[in-house]
Amino acid sequence: MSSKPPSPPKSTAKQASDIVTWTCGLLGLCTLLGWAYKIPHVYPIVTCITAIFRPLTSVCLYKLFGTVNPTVETSLTVLIVTFALLFLATPLVKLKAKNNDTAR
Repeated sequence: MSSKPPSPPKSTAKQASDIVTWTCGLLGLCTLLGWAYKIPHVYPIVTCITAIFRPLTSVCLYKLFGTVNPTVETSLTVLIVTFALLFLATPLVKLKAKNNDTAR
């Protein structure tokens, strides 16, 4: 038997932050898999977003590796968009959750 006391419940802000983190991660993974398997609605969107970010990602990849692989370029683009979504959404969710905590 364990003599450890039960862990305290997570705050609403922490729960919301965890949900946003997992959602953004899964969205990024699903987007990358949708592009890899050429799912009809996902593939054109990812291709268009990759074309928009191509001037940025091509230069970075060429400086790092000396070559530009289209698969790595698309993966980097999806990663950039996923992290941008995560960093934009997390503070907003924490603020909203804190406001709900104080209203109770």
